[in-house]
Amino acid sequence: MQAKGKIPARGALVTVFLVAWSLSAAAQGVVSLRNNILWDATGTPNLGIEFKISDHATLGFNGAFKPWPRFLAWDNDQTKDARWRHLTLAPEFRWYTKEANAPGLFFGADLVYSHFNLGAFNVPIGPYADLQVHRIQGDIYGGTAFIGYGWGLSKHFRLEVEAGAGAGYRNATEYECAHCGAEVGPSNGVTFVPKAGVNIVWNIEGRKKIRRQIIDIVDTPAQIDTVAAEIPAILDTVVRVVRPKIDTISTGRLLRGDVDLPVQVVEEVKTEPEVETVTETVQVRPDVQRHPLLRPISDYKAYTSDRVLNREEGNVPVWFQFAKYNLLRSVYVRGKERDNGEGLDTIENVIKDALTDEAIDPTKVQIVGFASIDGNQWGNERLALRRANAVKSYIKWKTGLPDEAFEVVCGGEAWSELMDELAQRQEAGEKVLTDAEYERVRKIVDSVKDLDTRELRIKELSGGAIYQKLLSILFADQRSAVCVRVFYDDADPNTKSNSNNE
Repeated sequence: MQAKGKIPARGALVTVFLVAWSLSAAAQGVVSLRNNILWDATGTPNLGIEFKISDHATLGFNGAFKPWPRFLAWDNDQTKDARWRHLTLAPEFRWYTKEANAPGLFFGADLVYSHFNLGAFNVPIGPYADLQVHRIQGDIYGGTAFIGYGWGLSKHFRLEVEAGAGAGYRNATEYECAHCGAEVGPSNGVTFVPKAGVNIVWNIEGRKKIRRQIIDIVDTPAQIDTVAAEIPAILDTVVRVVRPKIDTISTGRLLRGDVDLPVQVVEEVKTEPEVETVTETVQVRPDVQRHPLLRPISDYKAYTSDRVLNREEGNVPVWFQFAKYNLLRSVYVRGKERDNGEGLDTIENVIKDALTDEAIDPTKVQIVGFASIDGNQWGNERLALRRANAVKSYIKWKTGLPDEAFEVVCGGEAWSELMDELAQRQEAGEKVLTDAEYERVRKIVDSVKDLDTRELRIKELSGGAIYQKLLSILFADQRSAVCVRVFYDDADPNTKSNSNNE
């Protein structure tokens, strides 16, 4: 067969593609595997792999191989003439309208190579009307363009449908029958190349996620030295926290872990007169106590979607770019710079001051992540949680607090914040919408509970003009993660010390 000599060269090209895309995947840390159920239905094992190369784009590679002549591998009845064997390889590019490797609308194109052996079918297939008695064997080189949509099934799985079409060049030979080798002649020319898929997709998360987030915080490569230089300061903070705690042990507690010391050690500490002196002179630092971000644990309340956090005193917002969760000290949104540095430094300093104060014991840092309302609810909730975790990773890195000290909350789509901001602007005369437009939006928000339907209804108002006003002016303000509070144990230290010594 003519094509046999070409297979090693094609294999080398495929290898080059896979190596290049594997390097891209290692850089991005996001890989998806998929299986086309429609291929499975024809008895064709198949697998696709997809690598994220940017926020919206992916490169992929699809392969399908059917070595047996009929639909089922165990159907080996040699008396049947019908056969369909093929090897199909297709490098692929996709562009996602929201986020790469995530549910939503996508467009794509692929190159297609297929080596096939097809014949003795009872129904005509496209231009091959003589396949009922003849057999065609050869190669197709072509490409397709397609469109698709995905739905989230769980955190790591999604369902996709895709459809498209293209064209290719057929370089094949026609034979008299399915088994005989007598050639009828060449079967060359342009041929139709369809594409259809119902895919089950598995997203494999990168294992270096936190490392990427930390690197993204550094604005320039030169700042890496600055980050490294802060490591001694972090160690010094640990020493400053641990040593005073050890020096003032009088109750058998070690640091904040409630670890009991041996009885004889506790008794020796009790006999030291310095312990009573230190305990009696413990003072609550008023500058730390007064900071609105720092609150006693008795003030704690869980986040609910009806709260408007930007109205609550002391909350520190951290802004993000559209569809991203990389934490940067400076973010440009629609040409306007938002400085995250001051807020991040405030959170860090308040926690470090609290850690070094003997009278208070930080026990919980509450962080809520948000996304703007544009896009599907599932994707926005995933993005909001990632933004909250990015802030958590930063604070943990800077202060050394353990995982259990953080409460990370998915605030999802920031509808309460959006409507509050819209109402404030309307009342202040800085109207984004006319009064009539505002009332139409408010009625939809109040009456429609499903968030995706709610967004769709607003998009339909005035042919999309109202939605575009909100998008251009207000949506950027909802792309944030908010450090709500740093809570501390507010029991009186002198009372606590006396009760434990009794």
